[in-house]
Amino acid sequence: TTLVATADKSDGYSYLCVVLDGKTVLSENKAYTVASSLIDWAVGNFGYRELVSSGRPVTTVKVNNADKTDSVPVFPSHDVVLYLPDYISDDDIKYEYNVYSDELDAPFSKGTEVGEITVYCEGRTVATVSLVTGAGASLSKSARLTESLISFLTHPAVIIIALAALTFALLRVV
Repeated sequence: TTLVATADKSDGYSYLCVVLDGKTVLSENKAYTVASSLIDWAVGNFGYRELVSSGRPVTTVKVNNADKTDSVPVFPSHDVVLYLPDYISDDDIKYEYNVYSDELDAPFSKGTEVGEITVYCEGRTVATVSLVTGAGASLSKSARLTESLISFLTHPAVIIIALAALTFALLRVV
């Protein structure tokens, strides 16, 4: 006998159990008993655990040339929630994060990807999530001025005029 059983339990979750080749003993179909026992076992021995929260910062990153800030918090881009056996302890869960650079140059917007966090359970990778900035940063006035000045001084027309003026000055000296 093949049985497909579902159950809505008091933990708020629905469970599905498939019993293949269930036996009948003394005119009782044991597939029902097995399915019920398996569902009760799952409810009693497994549960959802939030391993990564998008609301908890992982680290901060230094910001260069920003107006009003010198660092920004870095958060996971989304939560990681897994259905795990209850015997998995916090010691069985390991985290490794990699921020691509120790510093960011303004400007950038909130949610800019800056790295990733990998979650391991009992030595196996169970999730990898992007790390993003929790705030943006605008360019400071002095940095904007410096950027504009460099852009102006490196423009080809300015370089040609400067070289022409230098050549003219050198010819007058000789």
